[in-house]
Amino acid sequence: MGRKGITGSSGKSDFGEWLSERRKAMRMNTAFLLMAEFETAAIPLSNIAERYLGMRPSTAEQKASLGLLPLPTFRCNDSQKSPRMVHVNDLADLIDKKRKESKEEMEYITKKSKQKNQLAVHQ
Repeated sequence: MGRKGITGSSGKSDFGEWLSERRKAMRMNTAFLLMAEFETAAIPLSNIAERYLGMRPSTAEQKASLGLLPLPTFRCNDSQKSPRMVHVNDLADLIDKKRKESKEEMEYITKKSKQKNQLAVHQ
């Protein structure tokens, strides 16, 4: 990969800025795909509970009221009858965060496994 997009206005490499932009682009990709799936920026909690949170909508609702979900929820009205919503960017952030954590864990396990295999070969 060339330096295109990595060089700052001073002509010096600005990797931190480039990396920040890449992370935004990744989040935008996730958010974009979620927007395509749900066709709205505010998604009803009940619509994502099972698929993305692994729980029944009623459980997600209870956890949300106690502040125990891994993402913020809101109501568009002050009424308790108004459905609890999740913003598409918050769901995208959660998905990307979990993906990053999983990737780091996999890399750690793979590294440990390779080290263990190398020790076994040398014995």
